[in-house]
Amino acid sequence: MLNTQLYKTTFYELLFSTRYLRLINFLFLLISVMLYSNFAFANDSVEKQSLQYTLNEARTGSYWDMKDMQRRYQTGDGVVIDANKAKYWADKVEEIDVQKDLASAEQGDISAMDSLVKRYQTGKGVTKSAEQAKFWTDKIEAAKAKEDLNSAKRGDLAAMAAVVERYKLGKGLPQDIGEARSWQQKIKTTNENNRRKKVQKEIDDISYTEFLEGAKIKIKSENDPLMQISYGPTYLVVASAFDAIFSPFRLTKKSMLSKQLAAHPSAWAKPNSMIAKAYQQQQLNNENADTPLLALK
Repeated sequence: MLNTQLYKTTFYELLFSTRYLRLINFLFLLISVMLYSNFAFANDSVEKQSLQYTLNEARTGSYWDMKDMQRRYQTGDGVVIDANKAKYWADKVEEIDVQKDLASAEQGDISAMDSLVKRYQTGKGVTKSAEQAKFWTDKIEAAKAKEDLNSAKRGDLAAMAAVVERYKLGKGLPQDIGEARSWQQKIKTTNENNRRKKVQKEIDDISYTEFLEGAKIKIKSENDPLMQISYGPTYLVVASAFDAIFSPFRLTKKSMLSKQLAAHPSAWAKPNSMIAKAYQQQQLNNENADTPLLALK
């Protein structure tokens, strides 16, 4: 009898324990469902508030909120997909883009002018108009012509050439053959001055102690004092000898360049003149010149 009573007691304890665990699991599940429902409700409420805020801002003219509403109606983010409403907001965005382009174009922004030309050609955001497209195309040419003219006045040869063509064709500038010829002359003068500066630099760069100076640098670069004492004087003597050998050639070169520099400026502007040919030949000789005979090691 004792054993039977013990078995019954143990069985009821296990049964109670199982029921207890089931109750705990049920309560836990119920609480989880309630929490999830509250969270989902709260999240949905936040999303609706966000959508309403975006819509209100878009209606007051907020550019980025308009774009967001366009995106939402295109993708179905928080709203039902609606092509008509997406287009409505896209058109609103386009209106603002047109106003931005107009404001920038009136301030002289060439990229904004170009955008307006394309808009009037295609009717994107504006009423299609060939007249307005041409108006802004002419504005672009005028702005580019102004840039070319400013660069030309600073001595930019490419800009000068562009200005010549603009005056010849009346492209961005009033057609004026006299101004075109004037700028052609300025190009010749600038080229002449540049060539003269180059010749002057060649004269200034002529050195009668080129090899000697090179030898001194070579000796100083040697880290071995014994090497400097042993071979230094020899280097200097040999270098001085080469300078003496090459001095007549350098004198001749300097004399020829000085004569070119002293020539009448008009002679430089004529490509077939003796001065121009001599300069061209000198440049060719410089390009084909052999390496110096003395190579210090």
